[in-house]
Amino acid sequence: MVRWDGPANRWGEVTDTQERFGRITDRTRFGWKGGPSSRGLAVTRRTILVFGVADLALATLLLAMESGLLFMLAIGVDEVWNGSLGLNRYFGRVPRPELIADTRMIMAQSLGFFALYLPALVTLTVGGIGLILRKPWGYYSHLTGSALVAVTCFGIVYTIPALAFALRPEFREYLRGTKATKPVSDPVGEL
Repeated sequence: MVRWDGPANRWGEVTDTQERFGRITDRTRFGWKGGPSSRGLAVTRRTILVFGVADLALATLLLAMESGLLFMLAIGVDEVWNGSLGLNRYFGRVPRPELIADTRMIMAQSLGFFALYLPALVTLTVGGIGLILRKPWGYYSHLTGSALVAVTCFGIVYTIPALAFALRPEFREYLRGTKATKPVSDPVGEL
């Protein structure tokens, strides 16, 4: 049987959801006393290592793409300037003269993609090495490389988690060497 006149359901009575949420998410309820713990530092250290390795893996993939784009540019130069590099003859290709305009367009596109991917390749490589070595410059290179990767075909799939973890205070403070001497403020409690 349902009663509508019970104490929680009276007309005009409102439950304070912020207070209820604060009680549910109270960190001391789960045994966290504040400040850096050895377990928290170990998790941060592993997270930084994982993103360092992920930066280097993504940089390797970008290096393969950059190499392919350079090869396409070289083949295009050989087609436009009639065997100047000898690549078409080496691969047994016979370029058709009526398609030179298309070749020039493909060369321009390849050059554009090369220029787009090169900064991401450099910053991800530097960021990956810096994160593995736990250097502050690795942190900033990781942030820049993660943002630059957003404009490539990998885009948001890597950028969102990379930036979400990298912008956490403990991530930044661990790499700076301060190791979070005070507890991080609770954004829910400050509302």
